[in-house]
Amino acid sequence: MADKKNSAIEEKKLTQYINDQQITNLIHFTPVANLESILQFGLIPRSLLEKKAIRIYMKPRFPGVHGPAGLRGAICLSISNSDHEVFSNICKNNPENLAVLIFCMEPILK
Repeated sequence: MADKKNSAIEEKKLTQYINDQQITNLIHFTPVANLESILQFGLIPRSLLEKKAIRIYMKPRFPGVHGPAGLRGAICLSISNSDHEVFSNICKNNPENLAVLIFCMEPILK
């Protein structure tokens, strides 16, 4: 029961923070070639995508950047506004087409 109560408290704190910071969207950059697997499996951390069995099955494409050091187990998202500097660097290092995925926060918070 305590876990459920703590979870509800954490959810309320997170919702309040998102509202206080006026976070409306989460944004993710990815090669267009990854869209089909993202639609099927969702966003997956790079640390898992680099595992041999997953690489063979999903054939993920990686942009030219690795994200922040030490966060290979995380999913990199920009908050509310796209990070134009990161996007520009990815485009320079990536001759392929990129997609920009925008996740609206409203349904996530319900």
